[in-house]
Amino acid sequence: MKKINNLNISLIYASITFFLISLSYFFDAKIQENKIIFLLLVVTFFGLPHGALDTLVAKKNRVFTNFYGFSLFNLGYLSLASCIFLIWYLVPFLSLIIFLLISAWHFSEDWKNQLNTFQRTILGLNIINLPVFFYPKEVTIIYEMLVERVNIMPLISIQENLMYVLFLLLGVVMARNTTNKLLLFQVTTIFLSSIFLSPLYYFISYFCFFHSIKNFQETVDELKTEKNKIIIFLVINTIITIIFGFFLFFFFLDGPIKSKIVSIVFIGLASLTVPHMLLKISINNKKRSSLL
Repeated sequence: MKKINNLNISLIYASITFFLISLSYFFDAKIQENKIIFLLLVVTFFGLPHGALDTLVAKKNRVFTNFYGFSLFNLGYLSLASCIFLIWYLVPFLSLIIFLLISAWHFSEDWKNQLNTFQRTILGLNIINLPVFFYPKEVTIIYEMLVERVNIMPLISIQENLMYVLFLLLGVVMARNTTNKLLLFQVTTIFLSSIFLSPLYYFISYFCFFHSIKNFQETVDELKTEKNKIIIFLVINTIITIIFGFFLFFFFLDGPIKSKIVSIVFIGLASLTVPHMLLKISINNKKRSSLL
C-alpha cells in the first residue's frame, strides 16, 4: 500500500479545508439541510477506518495469539464500546466533559513524534476549544443535542475563557518550534478552519482528513502486512461498526432525526475512542517495558 507522508497528509487537509470554506461561502444556504447527513457519511467512510485495523494491531503486538484470543479481544472491544455508550446515556453531561478531555489527548498524539507531552497537549486542547471560541452558539446547539435537558452554558463559558490562556500557551509552543515549518503549516490550517468553518465542517476537516488519514497511514506502516489482508479487516470491522451504530440509532436514541444523527456520530466516536486509546496505551506500555 503506497505510503503517504506527513507533508502530503497536511496538503490533503489544507485542500479539504479550502474546499469546505468555499463550499460554505458559496453554497451553505443550499446544503444547510443536508449538513448533518454529510457529517454522517464523511465520518463513516473517512473517519471510522482509522480504528478499524485495531484487530490486526492487537495481533501483531501479541495481545492475542489464537482464535480464542481473537474472539475474546473483539468481544471485549465491542462490550467496552457499548458500556461507554450506556454510561453516556446515564450521565451525559459528565460523559461530554470526559469525552472532550479524552479527545484533546487523543488528537495531541498526532504530534507525538514532533512535540513533547506538554506542547502537544496544549495543541490538542486548542483543537477541541477553538470552535467554542469562534462559534459559541453553534457549539451550544451541538452540545444540547448530545446532552438533553442539561444547562451546558457554564461549560461553554469555561471553554471560551480557557482559550485566552490556550492562545498564549500555543504562542509559546510555536515560538519554541519556529524551525518546524510543517508544524506551522498544520497549525495555520487548524486556525483558519476554526475561523472560517462552522464547527461541524471544522470537525470533518480535521478529524477525517488529517487525524484519521495520519493514524491510518501510521497503522499500515506498523503492520507491514499484505494489502488484501488490510482491506479485508478494514471492510469487515467498518461494516460491524456501522451495524452497531444502526442498532444504537434505532433502539436507544430518541428525538428529532438531526439530533439522533449528531448523537450517533459523536457518542459513537466516544464509545470507539476509549477502547482504541486503551489498546494503544497498552501496546506502548508493553513496548516500553520490553526496553527496560
